[in-house]
Amino acid sequence: MFLFILNIFEKKPYASRFEGKDSSILMRLIAGNDWLPVNKTYVDCVEYGEFKICPATIYARMPKWKVEEVVDVVLEVIEKALLHLKKIEEI
Repeated sequence: MFLFILNIFEKKPYASRFEGKDSSILMRLIAGNDWLPVNKTYVDCVEYGEFKICPATIYARMPKWKVEEVVDVVLEVIEKALLHLKKIEEI
């Protein structure tokens, strides 16, 4: 049996805002995305030592998003995804 510690699970800089609090939806989103920020478009995986992290693109906030804002986000994700697919010669 191999036991090893992944530094990826160390306390991250902004994790302190959740210390001593119940698990909020925001905290769950951030933790579920390997402690990377939400409201950012991720297409490529991120190298972390010998590991590769492939974060999800998660946009979440209060108040409600306006239609124009959602359109801008979706177009950005599409553009970055197409550039990535071209880079890896999938299209």
